[in-house]
Amino acid sequence: MKKNKHIFNSLLIRYNKYIKKRENLRLASRNNRRQNILTKHIERLHEKLMSLKVSIQKGSVVTAAILGAVAFMPQEANAQITFGAAQFNPFSLTTMSDFTNASVSFGDLDNDGDQDIMTADEYGNFLYYENTGASSSPVFGSAQTNPFSLSIPGTFSDPEFIDLDNDGDLDLIVGDNSGDWKYFENIGTASAPNYGAVQTNPFSLAYLGSYSSANFEDLDNDGDFDLMAGDGSGDFYYYENTGTASTPSFGAAQTNPFSLTSLNSYVRLSLIDLDGDGDFDLMAGDYSGDFYYYENTGTVSSPTFGLLQTNPFSLTGIVDYSGPAFADLDNDGDMDILSHNYNGDFYYFENTSCNLDNTVDNSSTPTLTANQSGGSIAYRWLDCDNNNAVIPAETGQSFTATTNGNYAVEITNGSCIDTSACQNVVITGINELTANKVSFYPNPTNGIVNLNFGAISSEINYTITSITGQEIETGKTLKNNVSINLTNESNGIYFMRIYTRETSLVYKLIKK
Repeated sequence: MKKNKHIFNSLLIRYNKYIKKRENLRLASRNNRRQNILTKHIERLHEKLMSLKVSIQKGSVVTAAILGAVAFMPQEANAQITFGAAQFNPFSLTTMSDFTNASVSFGDLDNDGDQDIMTADEYGNFLYYENTGASSSPVFGSAQTNPFSLSIPGTFSDPEFIDLDNDGDLDLIVGDNSGDWKYFENIGTASAPNYGAVQTNPFSLAYLGSYSSANFEDLDNDGDFDLMAGDGSGDFYYYENTGTASTPSFGAAQTNPFSLTSLNSYVRLSLIDLDGDGDFDLMAGDYSGDFYYYENTGTVSSPTFGLLQTNPFSLTGIVDYSGPAFADLDNDGDMDILSHNYNGDFYYFENTSCNLDNTVDNSSTPTLTANQSGGSIAYRWLDCDNNNAVIPAETGQSFTATTNGNYAVEITNGSCIDTSACQNVVITGINELTANKVSFYPNPTNGIVNLNFGAISSEINYTITSITGQEIETGKTLKNNVSINLTNESNGIYFMRIYTRETSLVYKLIKK
């Protein structure tokens, strides 16, 4: 029982992490493909959690009740985070005509599924670069100055996209040389923005300091956006949103909270879950041009930032005034970096980390399915009991075991290779289940198989699959006896899965 609760809690942590990631992507209008992948993971985890919850409540032992399903601690991919060499003015971007110390803000302003750019120059002009390419191969058009009815708020503006009124479109909040916060509400739509008149220090915000810069995330996990800021002094400032997602109200600024330490000056920051553990880490730049990383060693609702790391993950500093902004610019499922420098140049650092999901769905054993999917993914299934020997001809996303044992999958995407934890498969025969008084006959069969569910009295679901994982027949019954006709099926091995709310059993059938 203790082990089952441990598994349940582990899966629940992953479930909540995926929910949070999907919500962040949705709120930022980012990466629909990744949202769909996360939705599939969430659905699978929900099924597993519900099954474990019932078993724990009834005091049953999952490893005995769910035969063929291994109880194990899922292991996250623990790949090294790495960024490639700096690329100068990529994606048709060109050096700005004026100096800037603004960071880049990403948002899908025209609602076409890719990330556009907003930034600003030393005179406070907003510069908009529309992505006329695609989500995986961006091409940015020429800068458009002060579009969408925007007006100059002040010198050295630094814009940040955020939906502060929770109406589904992107508003702008801007820091500048004055130290005040300037807010432009999007009174247009998600695909045709139109910004209202500037509002100074709204939502109970107050003067911070010159050259202020904002970034928003839900740092206390209460469902609304909080504000983390930097300014010319080199300090960090936290404004907790004590209002709601649609009516924000920010508390007084807290200086260098959560164990953060000051940088040099002109801080530009991004909150990002860079290590994939479900909470927000912090990456920042300053006038030196270096990049600074603070790992969140706390939790999703109570952050604590670790020691300062300078230019981690193979990053290199740029000329001056760095300000990292994150977006999945190549649509490969991880977050890349784009940064300005004071001269108005753009620097791109591609995230080259191996970002593979090395977990396996074992809810339909003896069929195992790798959770990682994608057109360029290659699979090799391994026999863990035979020194991880490659199983011949098993190169699909799913694999159906024909004998008891432990199996894993090796996943390859380009130069990235990762291997899952070994999954134990127990293919149950009739003599192993006498306590449940479930029987089926004849086996082997020429076509007709008779099932007797014995002591199982609740609604019963059953599924017959081929050795390749193809579903042959599925159904549900309240009766204790069912006949299944395999006459028209090919000779070979089939698997019968019987499951109720409390129990899941797997049998091997042979058709001659």
